[in-house]
Amino acid sequence: HLNLSDVLETEWTMVVNQSHNTLSTIIVSCLNAENISGTSLTSTGTTLHSSEWTIALDSVNSFATRKPIGSHLITTHILGHPWSKSDDALKVSSEYTLLANQNFSRIRALKPGDSKIVGISLSQGYDGTYLDTKSLMELVGTLKESSNIVPVLLVDPQTANHRTIVNELNLAMGNDLISINVDFTAFSAIATHLDLMVTPATDYAVAADLQGIETLELRNSAVFKQEPVITTEGSRVLFYEGQADIASDIIYAINEIFNTELPLNTTDGGSSVFACVKDEYGYFFSQIKGEINLGQELNYHLSRSFFFNLLGYPENSALMENIRENCVKEDIVEFVNETRSELTGAVKILLATLRSLKSIRNTSDGVNSFLSYYDQLLAYGKQQNIVGHMIRFTEGKIENISSQNSQENLAQIEQLLFELKGHIQKITEACGVLIGDLPLERESEA
Repeated sequence: HLNLSDVLETEWTMVVNQSHNTLSTIIVSCLNAENISGTSLTSTGTTLHSSEWTIALDSVNSFATRKPIGSHLITTHILGHPWSKSDDALKVSSEYTLLANQNFSRIRALKPGDSKIVGISLSQGYDGTYLDTKSLMELVGTLKESSNIVPVLLVDPQTANHRTIVNELNLAMGNDLISINVDFTAFSAIATHLDLMVTPATDYAVAADLQGIETLELRNSAVFKQEPVITTEGSRVLFYEGQADIASDIIYAINEIFNTELPLNTTDGGSSVFACVKDEYGYFFSQIKGEINLGQELNYHLSRSFFFNLLGYPENSALMENIRENCVKEDIVEFVNETRSELTGAVKILLATLRSLKSIRNTSDGVNSFLSYYDQLLAYGKQQNIVGHMIRFTEGKIENISSQNSQENLAQIEQLLFELKGHIQKITEACGVLIGDLPLERESEA
């Protein structure tokens, strides 16, 4: 058991709750701290958020299947700093660097010219994802036969079966495969020599990403069941639910990245591939392969834009124009009609909630009426769309009210519900812009 006595007895100027799980929230709440950044508990046991970014993380991201704003981005803002990439995020040992330079000079010389080194991790990811031997055989075999790509197997010496896998692959491919025992302390020196890394979500993937190495992150799961760890522009995350054709999908992605024409068993392995893209807000993921659910994609991009604007960033004035130019009109109409239907129901309950709130001061029956309507409003917050996200965000802000005065509480709740009404009105206007009922200029002035 961890002895926390020294931690509890120390006077802290600032404590940061970055995990935001129940245990970390309880621990930080017990500390003697002048300031707590993130989620904590009040003396009465209610949840206290240090900022609206924390509310977005706890009230929106915790329930959203696809997070409107990536959790990595939110945690940096909770600390008061917008997300950014550093050129020297990791310390690289000079000793390991010298050794890696020598080894990779020899490796790159195997295919002179514009050779590319692709590191392939044999490790199992946080979520249990791994490449099976059959997929590795197809992937490594194809890369090995290319004119300018050198596959390098990254072996964890602490994992017993990795050497067995390498031996099996070597036996099938002429015993000339390149494998490297990767100690994590030495990995930062190794990663600088990789042109691409193929890996499940692991500590090695995070380290490579911190060094700006383009990565193909593998997720054997439904789309965005877990958030990707990659944040480097040009990297990709491949979500797949069967290993049958994952090697072909990886090779397809490598062809796109390196502009090569490696042979494929199939051009449609069934995985959904998302590229990591950057804009003025930070990084985000845009689908580039697989069956696209346009409604989900539009909900994601619009939610992301609305929340960044809501949290203090300039409005993404180009988004509406891009959607109108690049999406089929009939598909936009279908999305708008569905969203308007959700908005109509939510607004109807929201107005009833506001009316019942005003009546509380006059009759005891008003409390029951308010709670009934408010519960119905929160039910709309269970939806996995922009309307649901906005309602959950408002719910989080209401739960964060700390006043002990009932009248002040009611006034703040009323103010927040009116704010939600304004947010919903803005979504309504966005629907009008998308469908052409309102001009683009009106959206940019909103």
